[in-house]
Amino acid sequence: MNEEQKKLAQEALESPLVRHLLASDGFPVRFYCKTDEEYKDFEEKEAIQTANEFKIFEKNKKSAEAKINNLRNYGLTIEDLKVLELGMIKTAHCGTHNIKIPREAKQKLNPDEIIAIYFGVVLYKNSPSFYSELVREIKDMNAKEAMKEIIKSFNKTAYDPERGNASFNRFVKNLNANNSKMVFPRTPGEEQKRIDSLEENVCREFISSFEKPYVGPEHEENMTKQHPGGRYRDPNYEGKSRTGVELRGANGKRVEEAKEAYAREIIKTASRD
Repeated sequence: MNEEQKKLAQEALESPLVRHLLASDGFPVRFYCKTDEEYKDFEEKEAIQTANEFKIFEKNKKSAEAKINNLRNYGLTIEDLKVLELGMIKTAHCGTHNIKIPREAKQKLNPDEIIAIYFGVVLYKNSPSFYSELVREIKDMNAKEAMKEIIKSFNKTAYDPERGNASFNRFVKNLNANNSKMVFPRTPGEEQKRIDSLEENVCREFISSFEKPYVGPEHEENMTKQHPGGRYRDPNYEGKSRTGVELRGANGKRVEEAKEAYAREIIKTASRD
């Protein structure tokens, strides 16, 4: 090794992290080195290589964290959303009134992950036992860990095939077919890593909206009494003249129109927050 390489090796060996990584390998070659000089030379070369590998890892990590979803409306389109069955898109629309996904958070999510949150929050807020249990679980967590736990719970309601959400799986499949809409890799745990890159105040804003009372559509009976969170206008209901039965009727055109109305409102809310 020349003098410059020896200097680099010495700097690397002074790093606690590099020392830890080297120690974790156990240095089995130590037993095959004939002299201390031979082992020292090996250790110095290994230290440089380990330090360089860590630098590359950190560079790639920062690059991944810097990447954001800057697609128009975060990649959400009316045509893609209309793939969802009417009940699911209606629930997701309700979700836009029950949780706020901060802009910085949406920039770290794929379009299907945004819809999974809007869908999941309604199922949890409409189920007092599940909702209370989740609130208890996150009570002593820091903001990032709590947000990750909430999203993980929501994902189970949307992605779990046992729940029969076939239309959501088709929605995801369509997005996967268009690589430009899937900003981030779909590897296990990848979404959780992206949440880790968010600021604490962003996570707290998300949690705060989750903890607010359920907000339901204005056509539901006794909504104010049952749900103090208030009401919102459903674009497919005019007062009480249109019933859920009519909305889900055999008229295919009517169903498609209803889906489009929900999709427009979802996109409007997602792009505005």
